[in-house]
Amino acid sequence: RQELMELLYFDEIDARLLSLKAAHNKTCMWFLEKKEYRQWLDLQNLEDHHGFLWIKGKPGSGKSILMKFLEARTKSSVAKNPNRLLASFFFYAPGEHLEKSTFGLYRSLLWQLFQKAPDLQRALDEFDFNAGCVIKKSGWRTEALKETIERTIDCLGDRDLSFFIDALDECRDDDVADMVSFFEDLVERAAEKSIRLRICFSSRHYPSIELKCGLAVILEDQEEHNKDIARYISSKLTLSRSKRAEDFRKDILKKSAGIFLWVALVIPMLNKTDAEGRVDQLQKRLNTIPIGLDNLFDMILARDSEDMDELRFCIQLILFAIRPVTLTEYFFALRRAGDSDLHNSWAAKEVNRDVMDRFALSSSKGLAEVTKTRKKEKDPTVQFIHESVRDFLFSQNGRQRLWPSFNQDEFTGFGHDALKLRCLGEIEAYQRQDSQAGTRSAQDLVQIWPFLRYATDSTLLHANQAQQYGVSQDGFLLQFSGRQQDWVSLYNAFEKFKSRCYSNTVDIIYILAEHGLDSLLQIHPR
Repeated sequence: RQELMELLYFDEIDARLLSLKAAHNKTCMWFLEKKEYRQWLDLQNLEDHHGFLWIKGKPGSGKSILMKFLEARTKSSVAKNPNRLLASFFFYAPGEHLEKSTFGLYRSLLWQLFQKAPDLQRALDEFDFNAGCVIKKSGWRTEALKETIERTIDCLGDRDLSFFIDALDECRDDDVADMVSFFEDLVERAAEKSIRLRICFSSRHYPSIELKCGLAVILEDQEEHNKDIARYISSKLTLSRSKRAEDFRKDILKKSAGIFLWVALVIPMLNKTDAEGRVDQLQKRLNTIPIGLDNLFDMILARDSEDMDELRFCIQLILFAIRPVTLTEYFFALRRAGDSDLHNSWAAKEVNRDVMDRFALSSSKGLAEVTKTRKKEKDPTVQFIHESVRDFLFSQNGRQRLWPSFNQDEFTGFGHDALKLRCLGEIEAYQRQDSQAGTRSAQDLVQIWPFLRYATDSTLLHANQAQQYGVSQDGFLLQFSGRQQDWVSLYNAFEKFKSRCYSNTVDIIYILAEHGLDSLLQIHPR
């Protein structure tokens, strides 16, 4: 049991929930009295809605914050009642694979249930010896996880269980369709056995996936939701309580069209105008701010032309990184990109968290943020403030604001190529400038050259992606052959298991094949 349990856990299991801001004071409370929500909670109505509630809304309307609020309220209630259980999952598209896949969802739900109700672990005992050995050797598979969830539900007895699953749109459509179908079957199976199971989804509007039966709430259509936005405006806007100020607040509310994120981005702009003593310019300032998130993002990118190369690289790094980059990696990737001698004056230990936080905000023009972590000693990652920023940048309008000549494939291909060049530049700078190059431990390397590990892990991966999207890497392969021993030395320094290290004479073909870099293999002159 214990080994199977341990294979369910992963480090980012609640990373997205932690990084979400809590609901603003006195907002979201109205949902607790909403007819649909109370019907969903009422066990007498299970036959009517089959235990499903789906909260839908436009991008940036505040669905995830509402889900975090509902999850927290339910958790508080469950803590007082041993016959109630709760498990949640918040999909996160920019995160690691397990944060944005149903595979990660099923592992997370099981882990939470087994932690909160250890007696449910008996569902694991139904695997025969051979099946258990396969899982221990090769890891869990999706179908085995789904089967285990079914068995776990069967073990609930007279307890009732609630699932909160947020941001379905941040998972692959095919996987979501399969997941919804699985949960519909699960609820039906539970009902046949008089087991009480409720599931609350939230997502953007899904034209392609519908529940056979369930309750739905469209967030931006709710009058109470707009009242929440009005409360937020009143709280955050630094204006008096005059009649004119109240009318101005109403103008902001109307222009927001129910999008919380739009308001959260616009209020600081208006407060800045007010702080400069330009109260007479506030209405004019609001009039220049466009309606809609995409138009607002476009305005933010276009409002000044300072450090545009830095902004472009910031966007490429967050969009196309092989994995989410840490705050320290982000800082040194961008700062050393413009100053190859930075490490001489700014060692990693001399750059404090506050400096890096402020840099992440300024370099991204406010479109990126630093995540929260449960462990203080763990380096947080840098992400866009909302998935709609990523959507905008991949759209034609967003792409053409900063890369007007690129089509979609070129945008992706040259993005990976830029990161490849930055990674290669980091390796070259280390070899050229570090007097102890080749002798430092992995721990020292991470301290003194914080971006070097990412560069070592990702140079070839970015080159492969660039080639896949049509940006030729013939010249890179020739260049890499002259740097291969430097790369191998670093790869071996960072590799925990010495059996996986490469010899100095390893063939590049072997390296490319082992890492599955098919696009580079196809163009390599064998």
